[in-house]
Amino acid sequence: MQTHIYGGDKVPAKLLEIVAHWLEDRKHTVFSILFRDSLPDKHLGYYFRECLSISINVSDITDKALSEAQDEKNRFSFPMLIWLSLLTTFVHEMCHNRQDMLGKDCLSDEAEKEAKKEGIRGAFLLAKELCIEHPPVGPNGYWGAKLEADIAEFHKSLNESSDKPWEITQVACRAKGFPYYDYRDGSFCSTIRDLAKISINDGDARWDIPLESIGAQIVESPAESAPQVVSTVVAPQLNLQPQQQVVHPAPESAPQVVTGFETHMKAPAPVVPIQTEGDYDPELEWEEEHVVSVEDSGPAVSALSVEHVEESAPDATLQACVEAVCFACHQHIFDKCGYSIGGFSQSAAVAQPISIAHIPGASELFVRMDCLDDFGKFQKSTLITNGIIKGYPTKGSATVASRPKYVLTMNVGGTLITRSIMPVDPTGKDAAGNLKKWSQEAHQGVKRTMILDESNKITYRVEQINDGIPAYVKHGK
Repeated sequence: MQTHIYGGDKVPAKLLEIVAHWLEDRKHTVFSILFRDSLPDKHLGYYFRECLSISINVSDITDKALSEAQDEKNRFSFPMLIWLSLLTTFVHEMCHNRQDMLGKDCLSDEAEKEAKKEGIRGAFLLAKELCIEHPPVGPNGYWGAKLEADIAEFHKSLNESSDKPWEITQVACRAKGFPYYDYRDGSFCSTIRDLAKISINDGDARWDIPLESIGAQIVESPAESAPQVVSTVVAPQLNLQPQQQVVHPAPESAPQVVTGFETHMKAPAPVVPIQTEGDYDPELEWEEEHVVSVEDSGPAVSALSVEHVEESAPDATLQACVEAVCFACHQHIFDKCGYSIGGFSQSAAVAQPISIAHIPGASELFVRMDCLDDFGKFQKSTLITNGIIKGYPTKGSATVASRPKYVLTMNVGGTLITRSIMPVDPTGKDAAGNLKKWSQEAHQGVKRTMILDESNKITYRVEQINDGIPAYVKHGK
């Protein structure tokens, strides 16, 4: 599975290599990883199971490291505290993804305890197979501009003649380049691998074998003036941009090394502009809220969207992908669900699976759906696998006929966007008992499918006149 990385310029390039190694070597379903400057409730990291996304809070990780570095009980260097927290947070959230894959409640207290334990252990176990030493400290671009400045400011503030235990520790670590130093007896670890060996203490002989001898992947920091390096990248067919965060490319002195995933470094664009004007009154012929007895928890919108970006035109490749999926749904609805001017006599046929895997980017973009399971039971926000989607028939009522409906959720740079795809009711009438305008047009040969946002407002529509070529039209035009 291809994983999209956002905000990679906020962390050391070497961390991205380690992340790539992990993702390529282990089974996972993570669609995107975002390195951010904030998260709700100051979480250091968070796994958003609905959109298969991980966010890592770089700013608060740095603040936490600064606080811990000035704790008298601490023996780690300030750069080591940042580095170790970045690594363990990543492994911690990947543990939640594994729990999710196994069908466990990844948000439970028990799952959190397991992930906390796995975070530090999993990060240290990496040292058996590859070099996880943090990059050299200094004005060399290895850490990225912000972290480099934070470390430099901290080191500059140290008093070399201080008798404070924490400051003695930090001065010694800075002078010798140690990740760990105990001022009480002068003991130290010169490498993170040594520290990991002591911490894991599993008696594995591989700890004593040089990494080169066991074929480990040695990840080195790039040369100061090296250009951006991109290795083993599987170029996606769809270039998705994050919706909530503007990420600027790193300067030449702080190159990024990218392996096994794609980085997105340009300003984002909204996915689908919302236009609510129009001649159709969605006075909610949406009886689907009564489809099956199911608690309505509201639209599944991720808490990630916290930073405002200026609105601009939707990305063309993204728009093309969404249009193609809507066309596929439109075709299935009108070809397989018993359509006539009297309604949909076989609306349950929408529960039959159809594939969107042939549409470039669709398998990566569309991540969840509302549907009926094999026993006819309504399932909300089911994971889409292998590009196979299906919908469900609305229950209908005495005044509103049952219709086929798709509810599909897209993951756009870690932000969930849900759209419903549903045909116009050809028997729909207004309060006076007259056919509504679109219902009248249905009797004249117009097949029309609506695309609705989370609040049931029409954004786009697919229109097909007299079985001609369907058109994708922005609502209000």
